[in-house]
Amino acid sequence: NLAKWLLLKDELKQLRQNYREEIDRQHQLLELTQQEAREHNDNFLQGMLKVAREAQHSVSGQILSEGVLAQIQERNKHATLEMEKCRIVQRQLLAHLHKLEQVRKKKDQLPEGLHLVDYEQLKMENESIAEKIHAKNEEIVILRKKRTAAVHALTHVREKLQFVEKDTKIVGDRLDEVEQGLHQGRIDLHNLKSRCEHISQKKQRLQKSMVNILDPLLLDDLENLRDDAEAMEELIADLRHRYAVVNREVKSHTRYINSRKRAIKKANEDEEDETETNSTVTVKHNLRWGEERNMVGRQKI
Repeated sequence: NLAKWLLLKDELKQLRQNYREEIDRQHQLLELTQQEAREHNDNFLQGMLKVAREAQHSVSGQILSEGVLAQIQERNKHATLEMEKCRIVQRQLLAHLHKLEQVRKKKDQLPEGLHLVDYEQLKMENESIAEKIHAKNEEIVILRKKRTAAVHALTHVREKLQFVEKDTKIVGDRLDEVEQGLHQGRIDLHNLKSRCEHISQKKQRLQKSMVNILDPLLLDDLENLRDDAEAMEELIADLRHRYAVVNREVKSHTRYINSRKRAIKKANEDEEDETETNSTVTVKHNLRWGEERNMVGRQKI
């Protein structure tokens, strides 16, 4: 056993050595390949740059400037970096896809103890359950549509109810006003009926107490009294007119007299002021230190 273990240990060491050598060789090969790729890329860029420098415009014949060439180089550099990133992502996605395919293959394989008949039965059950789920989803969609339609209908009914309530309130207010007017009309009608009854009763009393005068002398006397009354009314109207005219004349004369009185009073006041001004005299007083001062005063009368 010990010899076997030593033999296996030597084989393991030899395998590790071989793998290290293979890894080193692959690294060297990778470096050479990368160097060749960089050289080819540089040659490609140099060739493209050379072609770009020699390119001319088809109409004007102008060549590209150094700024434009620098922009092209920068754009190519960014494109190369993006391409490398995309390649890395592609390799990662391919590896992930390979893993997923292996997982799928493992799932597709029948487990131990599971026969093909059981697998087919489970598959059929899954299909039936999927169909039921699909039917339920369709029913849910139909119920959602019905719910949406019911919500719209309910919203419309609520809006209509609010409108009807407002209209009912307006009609109720108008009905209250009409009832108040009707009540007032009934009261007025009752008052009118009472007045009509009172007037009819008064008319009946007057008709009962009325005496027909048929004597010509009395009729002539009544006509004379009526004429006298009309003449007196005309006389009163004439006297009122004359009174108004006389009153206006009296007022105008009164205003004239008052204005004359004010003018006379003002003239008297002016005369008194002139008299007082003329009555002033100048008096000289001798002061103690020999100076004189004129004193203005009123002369005593």
